[in-house]
Amino acid sequence: MIPRWISERMDDYIFDVIKLVYRGYRDRMPAYRPPAELESPALDQISPPETIDLAPAPAWKGFGVEEFRFPSPLECECDENRHTHGRLLSVDSGAPWALIVPGYSTGALPPGGYGIFQDTQALVLLKRGINVALVTLPYHMQRKRPGCGSGEGFFSPDLADMLLTFRQAAADCVALVRWLQSQSPQPVGVWGTSLGGNVAGMLAAHLDDIGAVVLMEPLDNPGDTLRLHRGSREIRQALAEAGVPPEMLTEALTPVAPSSYRPKVPLERIIFVSPLWDGVIPYRFQNAFWEAWGRPERISAPAGHLTLPLDSGINTRVADFMATRLLRN
Repeated sequence: MIPRWISERMDDYIFDVIKLVYRGYRDRMPAYRPPAELESPALDQISPPETIDLAPAPAWKGFGVEEFRFPSPLECECDENRHTHGRLLSVDSGAPWALIVPGYSTGALPPGGYGIFQDTQALVLLKRGINVALVTLPYHMQRKRPGCGSGEGFFSPDLADMLLTFRQAAADCVALVRWLQSQSPQPVGVWGTSLGGNVAGMLAAHLDDIGAVVLMEPLDNPGDTLRLHRGSREIRQALAEAGVPPEMLTEALTPVAPSSYRPKVPLERIIFVSPLWDGVIPYRFQNAFWEAWGRPERISAPAGHLTLPLDSGINTRVADFMATRLLRN
């Protein structure tokens, strides 16, 4: 086990390291815009994409790989975000699917790609006979703006765009889940980590036919974390310069907080996984989310935000949870 003090330092400074890669980050940060009412379609009304482009890719650890691309169901201002990208890793065409939703800044640090967290999660599922879909969130990897780092722009003082970006991330994943459901009669699961846990939570709050939901160190109301973490200080400074009080962050981002809704997925299909030493999304926020959703099954572990997803024992327990709910035979 990684010592607590190391876990806490990693959580404290990870975004400072990423911003060193994002040279000029503060200068590119958009100006404050007040939040606007979301007029996009309800998440439970989103259909699978009418067309999806599939392209074969080299096998990964002996498993079949295809890259996919389809139009995002939500209109947005950023051209790079108009299409949703991702990767399919398959064991068998008739196997159930699990959607892995990664965290913020995935692909920002060398060597790029989905990274060790998602690779580890994918492998434990594939070894249990579960196909895996990996999705690229808005502003990340293929969807990043020219000259920007992966993830740059997802969080910003432009509260109108940030609300839309959170909604787009959830809408993209709903469309992908609907498409995966059309590919197999078996249930589809969702495993979200950190920012991906927010997206997975929004899916569980609006769809009742997801077979299993894993909320790993999930982000609930983004405003709570943005008000506290040292990595968000530039956003807080920009808002202060615009005369916006910090409390407005939590209020403005409540529509994209899963705990603002009741889960539609039955509680026996939901598991929370929370690190006790989390220095990015404090444990008390994750605990409040868990309480609000009626205390479903939970794993709490002595780990930090960056060290928990690397715990092989935790990932094994999560994969077993999903397997018992997704594999019918």
